[in-house]
Amino acid sequence: MDPIDKHSPDVIAFFDVDGALTAPRLTATKQMIDFLAELRNNVIIGIVGGSDLRKQKEQLGENVLDMFDYTFSENGLVAYRGK
Repeated sequence: MDPIDKHSPDVIAFFDVDGALTAPRLTATKQMIDFLAELRNNVIIGIVGGSDLRKQKEQLGENVLDMFDYTFSENGLVAYRGK
């Protein structure tokens, strides 16, 4: 998604996965997923985590790359831009 399409393109919200979006090493709740989807309608969002993409998909869903504008895996060593 192009940041220009956001209501507040000057705001970027990044979240850690373990301990912030999910309990450590567990899956995100539906409430959290819904909140992130709503937030993404208004600002640029991304995640940063120590795990690899496979684990992030287990925790946040197989479509994790579509859920966020930016996804950083392996402590930021691997980066993905969302759709």
